[in-house]
Amino acid sequence: MEDVDRIRQLYQETGSYRKVADIMGISRNTVTKYLNRIEDCQNGNAEEILPTTRNLQRTKSALSDDVVNKIHTYLEENQKRPKKQRLNAHQIYLILRYNGTEISYSTVKREVRKWKQNNVFKDICIGQDYESGYRA
Repeated sequence: MEDVDRIRQLYQETGSYRKVADIMGISRNTVTKYLNRIEDCQNGNAEEILPTTRNLQRTKSALSDDVVNKIHTYLEENQKRPKKQRLNAHQIYLILRYNGTEISYSTVKREVRKWKQNNVFKDICIGQDYESGYRA
C-alpha cells in the first residue's frame, strides 16, 4: 500500500506516468493501472485499490499413486536394461496412454526428472594435485 501512496504522490508532483515509472523503477503500465484504480475508487466504481488475490480451483492432477508406481517400475526396469534399450520419458508416456491412463507428457516428464534426481548417481571428479616434477 505504501507503493501506491508513493505512486500517487510522485504523479501529483511530476504529472507524468513515465517519470513516476523511472523514479520507482517499475513499468509505465503498472503506474497507469494503479492510478486508474485510485481514480475508480474515488468515483465509487471499485471497492479496493489493490485487487484481492484470486482463488483458483485447480483440478486434481492425473498423477495418482498407481501411476507414479507404474512410472517408477518402468524406470527401475530401465536400470537393468542395456543403455540403448532403455525407455525415455516419451516412451513411458506413450505406454501409459496406450494402457488407458489419461495423463499429460509434461506430468510424466516431471515425475521422471524427480526420480532421476533421487536415484541416479552422478559422476564425481576429484581434482588431484601433484608435486612439481612428477607426472600423472
